[in-house]
Amino acid sequence: MGEPLHNYENLVRAIEIFSEDFGFGFSSRRLTVSTSGLVPGIRRFIREGIRANLAVSLNAVNDELRSRLMPVNRRWNIEALLEACRQVPAENRYRITFEYVLMDGLTDSLEHAHKLVRLLLALVEAGSGRIGAITDQIALLCYHFDPTKGRYTLTIVRVLDAVIAVFLAACALFAWRFLRRRARAAALSMIPTTTGAASAVGEALAACGLAPLATRVERLDDADWVALTQRQFEPIRAGERLWIVPTWHAPPEPGAVNVILDPGAAFGTGSHPTTRLCLAWLEGNVRPGDAVLDYGCGSGILAICAMKLGAAQARAVDIDPLALEAARYNALRNNVRVAVIDARRAVPGGAHITVANILANPLRMLAPTLASHTQPGGSIALSGILEAQASEVIAAYEPWARLEASARDSGWVLLAGERSAEAC
Repeated sequence: MGEPLHNYENLVRAIEIFSEDFGFGFSSRRLTVSTSGLVPGIRRFIREGIRANLAVSLNAVNDELRSRLMPVNRRWNIEALLEACRQVPAENRYRITFEYVLMDGLTDSLEHAHKLVRLLLALVEAGSGRIGAITDQIALLCYHFDPTKGRYTLTIVRVLDAVIAVFLAACALFAWRFLRRRARAAALSMIPTTTGAASAVGEALAACGLAPLATRVERLDDADWVALTQRQFEPIRAGERLWIVPTWHAPPEPGAVNVILDPGAAFGTGSHPTTRLCLAWLEGNVRPGDAVLDYGCGSGILAICAMKLGAAQARAVDIDPLALEAARYNALRNNVRVAVIDARRAVPGGAHITVANILANPLRMLAPTLASHTQPGGSIALSGILEAQASEVIAAYEPWARLEASARDSGWVLLAGERSAEAC
């Protein structure tokens, strides 16, 4: 989505899909929109009471430096940014979190630390009537410049102990101002084990003239984080002879139909029930010579599976550039030819099979489009539909196809049927 507030209408729609019952049903308190600081968007976001948290990338304490790091500051400076954040009403249940990246030799000096404290405390004092609504956390990341790579690299080692102490003081003082008003507050920092976290926190509090606060120190041992992440994704059996296999795994059944797929930003790894429903349906319905349309393709998994199951051609359509990029990559990885098409461009019709794994509401709106891309006598298969939503989707497609529940999994249903020769 890029800068979310620069795509405001689609952002609000996405939040609805994620949080409403017709979508994924996530708690809106767990949704956070991250912005570089588009002030008009922030004001509108707050004014319209959008049900999500907001994370603002601050990353510098003066306009000269922030403009170098974040060109958006040339249009809306720090003062304008913080003034917009002050507009949060007292009754708002959602947070604004300020993010500050420590970059070695650039944003991590003692002067920067003290200015950060002053900036945030000024924000708190100015918004004292709605203190509970502004922020309860400061996120700190530490970067240093690696001359061997010519770029900044994430680290928790190169930051000076004194700087860490001051940033801890900033967090502690900021948190204390909240605690004094009985609002929830938290300060989180990652520091080297050589620093002595407990003593650093105590010294920071003492330097600010504050009484001790409850602190918790947890040791985070180094690990092979890539390997730990990969262990979360095992090969998935998606049908009688169909497997979805992460690139770092050997196929459990070399003679089966194995789709090699990396979990990425685009939806569709085979782990979600809606995807599994589509994969199993494709395995039972794709015939040699079929032309398959995967509408809302995400990772391209359905189009790729169709080709591996014997389809003559497959088209993968999506509106998200990241999804289109993922689909191209995954098709290449599986040595199949898939036509990847932006949904805003013309999409050829005549598909023998049209499959779409999206959500019930967009599927209803897309009924004329998906029907027009499917040749008479062809099949339409739809997933991403909760069982309670099935009747509405069936009704939306009734002029073109008689859909029925073909399979169910964990409260989700797949609807499938034949495209009528003529509109009813």
